[in-house]
Amino acid sequence: MKKTVLLTALLAAGLTGSSLFAADAKAAPKAAPKAEAKAAEKPFWTEWPEKLAEVNGKAITKQQFITEFTKQLPGGKLTPEINAQLKMMGAELVKSMVINDLMTEAMKKAGIVPSQKMAKEFLEADIKKMPKEQIEFMEKQLSMRKTTLAKYVDEISANPEAQKQIALQSFMQNNIYKGITVTDADAEKFYKSNPALFESPADPADAMRASHILIMVDEKADAKTKKAAKDKAEAILIELKANPALFEAKAKTESKCPSGANGGSLGAFQKGQMVPEFEKAVIALKDGQISEVIETQYGYHIIRRDALQKKSVIPFAQVKTQLLATLKAEKEQRALMDFIAKLEKAAKVQYFVKSQALPPMQMPMK
Repeated sequence: MKKTVLLTALLAAGLTGSSLFAADAKAAPKAAPKAEAKAAEKPFWTEWPEKLAEVNGKAITKQQFITEFTKQLPGGKLTPEINAQLKMMGAELVKSMVINDLMTEAMKKAGIVPSQKMAKEFLEADIKKMPKEQIEFMEKQLSMRKTTLAKYVDEISANPEAQKQIALQSFMQNNIYKGITVTDADAEKFYKSNPALFESPADPADAMRASHILIMVDEKADAKTKKAAKDKAEAILIELKANPALFEAKAKTESKCPSGANGGSLGAFQKGQMVPEFEKAVIALKDGQISEVIETQYGYHIIRRDALQKKSVIPFAQVKTQLLATLKAEKEQRALMDFIAKLEKAAKVQYFVKSQALPPMQMPMK
C-alpha cells in the first residue's frame, strides 16, 4: 500500500472538503539569513491600511481581522512559518472573513442554526452514502486508535467549529445547490467535446502496476488474531491458484483496502511509493503472476503484478461516474460564486486590500 496517511477524508464531505487528519509533516524551512530575519518577523498585515473593507457602510478594521485571525492560531501566536505562508494570500483571507460574515447572516435568515444534533444527523446521513468497504476500512483504522466510528462522530459533532462548518454545508446543499443536476447526456457531450482530456498516457517504463487483496490486521494484534487473518488470506490464495480469474471478484468481496472496489487495482506506481515488503514482492513477480501471502504493517496481502498500460483512450463508461460528479461540482461552484457575488452586491461590499481571486471559506466561521 502507498505510504500515505491511511485514514483520509473521513467524513470530509460533511465538513470542509479536506481531511480531518493532518497530512504528513512538511520539512522545516531553512533558517533565514540574519539580514532577512528582522523583516520576516513583521506580520503579513503590517502594510495594510487600517480599514480593510466596508460592509453596508460599516468598516472592517485591521484590528478586527487580527483579533479574529489569531483566534484560529495555536496559542494565538503567528509563527514565522505561518507568516511566510500567508504573506501572499493574506488579502484573500480578508475577503473570506467578509464572506463568512455574509454567509452566517444568510444562514440565520434561512433558519439554520449550528448544533450538535444537526451535526450528528448530517454526518450519520453522510456515512450511509459511503460504500461498505470504505466504512469498514475507516472502522478498522479507528479501532487502532482505540475508538469507534460512532464515538468519532460524537466527537466531531461536539466540536463547535465543526458544527458551524456542517451547518454551512447543509445551508449550501439545501439553498444554493438545490436543483443542480447533471445528466448522462451532459457528461457524454463533455466527453466527446474534450477528447484530449480522456487520453490515458502510457505508464513510465520504470513504473510498476499491481492489484492486491488485503486481509487487514493490526500489526500489534495478538498471535491468535494474526493467525486467523493469515489463514483467511491463505484460503483465498488456494482458490486463486485454482482459478486466477477470480482475483477481481475476491478483491471486491474480501479486501479491506479501498482499492477492492476497483478489483484490487492500485494503478501505476514508482519505486519507493510502496512499503518495502510490498514493493519487493511486486518486483519479484512477472506480469499476471500472483504472489504468496505477503505480510506488511497493514496485514496480509495477495498481490498480482499487472502489465504496464500503453497509451489509450479511456472509455466513456469508465469515466462517466467521475465525470458526472466533476461536472456537478463545477455547477455547484459557479452557483456558490454567483450567490456570494449577490451577497456582496446587496451588502455594498468594498475591499481596500488588493486581492486575487480565491475560493471562499478559507477561515472558519465565527
